[in-house]
Amino acid sequence: MAQALERAGLADWIPEGEGKWSLPIQFLPDDAGWVELMRLSPGTRLGLHRHTGEVHALTLAGERRLNDGRVVRPGDYIHEPAGNVDWGEGTGT
Repeated sequence: MAQALERAGLADWIPEGEGKWSLPIQFLPDDAGWVELMRLSPGTRLGLHRHTGEVHALTLAGERRLNDGRVVRPGDYIHEPAGNVDWGEGTGT
């Protein structure tokens, strides 16, 4: 997978803290938001936070546990409305 990301120009992950990286794909016009890939190591927990805009998340690999107890796996889609307050945690391997 790493070679495919490099060929596609998607190998420059930005560290955002211990166990979390992002890879910006596109910034939307008029400060409407952005599209990114997020990588989260198992055991890394994102603290409680509020979303200022909508979040559409598609899990490509691994697992993530949400604050409501759901576990999202590859192929799972999650929508979080603007103003949503949540946390998430990388699980599995």
